[in-house]
Amino acid sequence: MTYAEGPSSGGVGSSHSQRTGRVVGVGTADLRHDEVHDQLSEYLEGTLDEAQAARVSGHLRDCAVCAADFRTLKDTINILRGLPSHTAPDALRQRLLAIPDAERAAQQGPNGG
Repeated sequence: MTYAEGPSSGGVGSSHSQRTGRVVGVGTADLRHDEVHDQLSEYLEGTLDEAQAARVSGHLRDCAVCAADFRTLKDTINILRGLPSHTAPDALRQRLLAIPDAERAAQQGPNGG
C-alpha cells in the first residue's frame, strides 16, 4: 500500500493506518514511520548523511503525520531554547546524581548481587 492510495482506500495516508509501521512507498524513499521518528532529531540537527537526509525529507514531504510530528519537535526545541537557564542548587544536584547509584544498589539487593 502506498501513501498515494489515500484515506479512502485505507492506505498509509489514512488516519487509521498512519502509524502501522508500513513502508510509505517508493516515492517517499521506502521509510517506515518509526524509522523517520527515530531520525527526526538528527535530521533537525543536520547530522544525517546527505542521502539519508534526502530520504527523511521526502518522507516528511509526503506524510502529513510525520511532518506534523517534526514541526512539533522543532517548535518544542525552539520553545525550550528560549527558556532562561538556571543552575540547580548543589544539594539538589547531589541528590539527583545519587539516584542511579541508589537504584542500582536496590536492584542488587542487600548482598550486592
